[in-house]
Amino acid sequence: MDIRQEVVKMAQEAEKYGLIKYKSGNFSVRDKYSGYIYITPSWIPREELTPEIISVLDGSGKILSSVYKPSAEYLMHVKIYQNRSDVFAICHSHSLYATTFAIANIEIPPVSREAVHYGAITIPVADYAPPGSEELADNVVKTLGQYDCCLLRNHGVVTVGKNAEDALIKLVYVEENAKEFFNLKLLGVSFQPLSLSSEEYISAFVPYYNK
Repeated sequence: MDIRQEVVKMAQEAEKYGLIKYKSGNFSVRDKYSGYIYITPSWIPREELTPEIISVLDGSGKILSSVYKPSAEYLMHVKIYQNRSDVFAICHSHSLYATTFAIANIEIPPVSREAVHYGAITIPVADYAPPGSEELADNVVKTLGQYDCCLLRNHGVVTVGKNAEDALIKLVYVEENAKEFFNLKLLGVSFQPLSLSSEEYISAFVPYYNK
């Protein structure tokens, strides 16, 4: 599949899964050979996205091709790629449950087995900075570290992956885990965060990751 089409598919599937609405969120894929970054344009309804209007940047963030302005969060994508040689796709959304915890500045523990899709980590929260700012990009890079997801305080969530499908799957399961955590807090019951042994983690996660 053409890289531009991969970006369109990521954004439209995220909307189908209820992770974004209308014009929100941004998605990108990095070409493994050229290093070029293909990213959703700014403020275009997801159902109107086509491969022809996907913006193209070089590895430094210079715009190479863009019918519309690239996403206002393009600098965050660029800086993540610059700091993570293993990452080739990024999703950023404002999904309801994950964003609720981001607003509350509450880390999300792994509460179900699906959390293995993003490493079964407690999802950290990046400090607040204005959307689209270099400060926000730096905060996300610092908080993400070698993790594959983090929350953005008062803003949303970011997931990264080895390809478009990988990043999107992580976005889906971060929101699913956030919803389960939210419901557990509503119930007011005690619970034990997921803690997989190395053997359990490998058997659950590696077959998926290496397929």
